[in-house]
Amino acid sequence: MRTRPRLWPRPGTLALLAVTIAWVGLIGAELVLQAQNWSYLHRERDFPSYYLAARRLWQGQDFYTGLREEARSIGMDGYFTDTAVGPPTFHLLVAWLAFFPYPVAWGLWEVLSLFALGLALFLVARELRLDLSRDGWICLGCAVLLFPPLTFHMLYAHTELLVLLCLAGAWVLLRHHREVPAGILLGLAGVTRLYPLFLLFYLLLKHRWKALVAAAGTGLVWMLVTGLAAGPESYLRYLSAMRSTITSFYGLAGNVSLWGSVHKLAAIWPALGAQPLLRDGLALALSAAALIFSLGFARRLGEGRAYGLMIVGALLASPLSWVYYQVLLYLPFLFLLAIVRQARNAATLRIILSATFVTSFLPFAQVLPNLPRAIDIVISFGLSLPLIGTMIALVVAQPAPHTPEPAQPGPDAANLTALPPPARPSCR
Repeated sequence: MRTRPRLWPRPGTLALLAVTIAWVGLIGAELVLQAQNWSYLHRERDFPSYYLAARRLWQGQDFYTGLREEARSIGMDGYFTDTAVGPPTFHLLVAWLAFFPYPVAWGLWEVLSLFALGLALFLVARELRLDLSRDGWICLGCAVLLFPPLTFHMLYAHTELLVLLCLAGAWVLLRHHREVPAGILLGLAGVTRLYPLFLLFYLLLKHRWKALVAAAGTGLVWMLVTGLAAGPESYLRYLSAMRSTITSFYGLAGNVSLWGSVHKLAAIWPALGAQPLLRDGLALALSAAALIFSLGFARRLGEGRAYGLMIVGALLASPLSWVYYQVLLYLPFLFLLAIVRQARNAATLRIILSATFVTSFLPFAQVLPNLPRAIDIVISFGLSLPLIGTMIALVVAQPAPHTPEPAQPGPDAANLTALPPPARPSCR
């Protein structure tokens, strides 16, 4: 006897949906408040530096100094830094921001970020041919919106959702053997934030020579264009800013990279803090180990998990890696979702993924008042757990043998198994 399809989602799904709607409404109200009081609320945010540097670039001025004076000229007093912290190539990419008044530029940036998120997830989910029930899709959408790094990304108006779109588009194009446009996207991601350049090793591992040349060529051409627009000396000023200003950010509690963890350890362990060479040598060794580990396992993994592992390795090894950088984990999460149901260690994998998702909420614990210092320190180190948990899940996942793989154009199939139609997941 055939059962009639369920008219309404399950109670658990409805409850999750209600929580998500309430949370989105809360964040939306905060963004409206930011739009109304940007001159005060954005004094400690990164986005003003993009806008102010763009204005100085069009004026032919040095954008690695003078940001506070520029901020005062648009009505923002007391901006937290006088120095832009992105590479010159990034500031040329976002120079168009200066064409608009600050509130309009900020609003456009937020809209573009959300569009980039939606397009990136759509492209990857379609490529993986995710076959979820209605409840499953609702749960997935809620998980995407509730993921704390997305909240921080929107509140701080950062760049990583645009990087996410570049990385997602590049992966899809590589699966369709369109190597040149894939390489261009990876090159653009690299000149936006330098750490995606580690994915060039992925192209090397997979023998994607055209993509590798296209990525390197894109980066070099954009560096040349930036040198012509901002002057070759802009690169020297960026290196000076890295030595004088950016290094002061390494030990902040929100830096979730291995480099940041070593600097946080040095801040509470005087013996290590008193030895800068030892501290930086240890940070360099751990970062190099993360990259080597990622490269070693990427050789053994299928296409999707290898790509995701390289992303996680880059985030762990980068000297600066903030909580909102972790929106890039959407890609490895989707790759794991595509195999979790028929994985031989499905139960273990679900536990790891669930624990990883739960630890992503740790940043909210930092806002609790009167936290004991010991707990605050533990939380600051725990912010790296989502990256570590994702890396573990990618490595230990064991796709079941003799299961069909998703169709891929061309002769090379990825080692991502397709989801079978039965046993669709839902919230319970």
